[in-house]
Amino acid sequence: MPKANSQSENSETRFEFEDDKTPHLDVTKSSRWWGWHQLDTKPNLKLSTSQQLDRYLVSRLPNSGNMLLFLIIWMVFITFLISGTLFQIRALTPLYTQIHYTEGGTYTEGLVGRPSNFNPIYATTQPDQAVSELVFASLFEYDFQNKLVPILAQSITADNKTQQYTLTLKKDLKWHDGQPITADDLIFTIETIQNPEAQSPLRDNWQGVGVDKIDDYTVNFTLEASFSPFATNLTLSIIPKHLLEQEDIKQLRRSSFNYQPIGSGAFQFNHLTHVNTSAGDEFKIQLSRNPIWSASPSQPLIDYFQFWLVPSADRVTELFNQGQLSGSPDLIANQIDLVELEDYQTVDLRLMTGVYLFFKNSDSVLKNRTIRQVLTHALDIESLVKDLEGRQQIISGPLLPEHKGYQAKDDTIHFKPQLASQLLVEAGYSKINGYWQRDGQILSLTLTTQRETDYEIVAQGIVKQLEQFGIEVKLDLRHADQIPFEIFQNHNYGSMLLFGLNLGRDADVYSYWHSSQIDSDSILRLNLAQYRSSEADEALEAGRSRLDPSLRQDRYEDFQTTWASDFPSLPLYRPNFRYYTFGDVRGPDRSLLLEKSINRFFDVNNWAVKTKRQIIQTD
Repeated sequence: MPKANSQSENSETRFEFEDDKTPHLDVTKSSRWWGWHQLDTKPNLKLSTSQQLDRYLVSRLPNSGNMLLFLIIWMVFITFLISGTLFQIRALTPLYTQIHYTEGGTYTEGLVGRPSNFNPIYATTQPDQAVSELVFASLFEYDFQNKLVPILAQSITADNKTQQYTLTLKKDLKWHDGQPITADDLIFTIETIQNPEAQSPLRDNWQGVGVDKIDDYTVNFTLEASFSPFATNLTLSIIPKHLLEQEDIKQLRRSSFNYQPIGSGAFQFNHLTHVNTSAGDEFKIQLSRNPIWSASPSQPLIDYFQFWLVPSADRVTELFNQGQLSGSPDLIANQIDLVELEDYQTVDLRLMTGVYLFFKNSDSVLKNRTIRQVLTHALDIESLVKDLEGRQQIISGPLLPEHKGYQAKDDTIHFKPQLASQLLVEAGYSKINGYWQRDGQILSLTLTTQRETDYEIVAQGIVKQLEQFGIEVKLDLRHADQIPFEIFQNHNYGSMLLFGLNLGRDADVYSYWHSSQIDSDSILRLNLAQYRSSEADEALEAGRSRLDPSLRQDRYEDFQTTWASDFPSLPLYRPNFRYYTFGDVRGPDRSLLLEKSINRFFDVNNWAVKTKRQIIQTD
């Protein structure tokens, strides 16, 4: 029998067996504390392991199928619970958060064209003007309400005769190279434009304008005659005298400055890269945020603005579909293959442009006011413009609603085919074999417009409607390169011309309707209707020579009344400028009012490519 000795003060307990073959087990306080038992021989370990496997695994194998099913059910349930929670969070997130645009990133705009000259006194193509608009700041710009707001300028004042104007520049403004912007730069810009050897396309706007320096930040303009809309000329970007005064004026158009410009705008020129692709020559122009920009209260959100110039609208659309562009105005709508609404956005911006059907008032048929009135009432304008892209606003006269003095004349411009027929009968016409005739002659006209444009689409509709009404119309389509010389300079077009006019920011439409603008020796010769009216001339002359806004408004209302009663042309619509942005990118604000397409950059400080969601703050 074993002996057992027990002592309360002893720190360990030992058991001894007489049979030396029995495994010896030695347990100390330490081993009891950790529950760890050391076996003295391998047979005992194998026996214990076998018993444990049998007890906990082998004996329970018949129940493993149930356990597996139980685990699968729980896994499916947990997966469903997690997925539902994530879905719910995603679905509810827009309800308590909103997209917030943040700083940083590169905005890439795709345009059709090639770079040629970024100098603002030469830039004429869309790509050149776009770069120039961002690199060079202007004296003034027009805001969302068609009001003139200062950028480089501080203020402009005029005398009572509107012949003397005094302009003050903001102080502490700098060119991108850090040099100060002063009155010398402004005077140098205007004198360069006025110099015929410089060959600036802006020269006509500044003929007869004298400019004198008063101090480093103030200049005085002197005009040959009273001209109250003069401030509209001051949306002018100026160029740096200290970099260009040593240039040969005759060679200025070819100066290296024009391709690596130093400007004063919110963005500064970085570099131009030429890329050869299967689509043809392409160019990338990178601008970066101007770190010393101070002409406006805010800095641009985006770090870089990049223009990607390509040979065709097809290529622009291809890049847009691939997500390589932030935005563009040059897309082909029916080629966009982004199917989800959130993949891209469109915005239609109002243009200060009116499209008119000009009646050549000197034509042997259309010099008759009755025939002009007949054409006015025989055409359904809403039907003519319904197939054009974007929402077109139908107009009713020579001014637009944003012009001060605008007066709608809807009572005289309506689709009234019965009245048109009655007028022809009263004028001695009869309808024979479907056509209106008088003295054996069919009433026949020729309509001229530019091919491959919206004008051609509308012109075809006009031809169809007038043919149905009983007036024969021949369509004369011209190429774009024929417009400046054949149409504007020589007035070589049919008895009707369909074209658009940039009506500008001010109600002064003297160039388009004053009888002096018919003569071949006039500077622009833009009276395309060849309209003559002494009453209209007097009102237009008074409108541009008055400083008091209320007096100007009265005279322009008089002009519109006379114009509407004479039916010199048929107002059709104002076109929209459509701009596309990719995904959540923020481009031009839809409430912008544009005189030209480059005015879309008025709010470029708010354009953004980076977003994050923020919790909506409530009071």
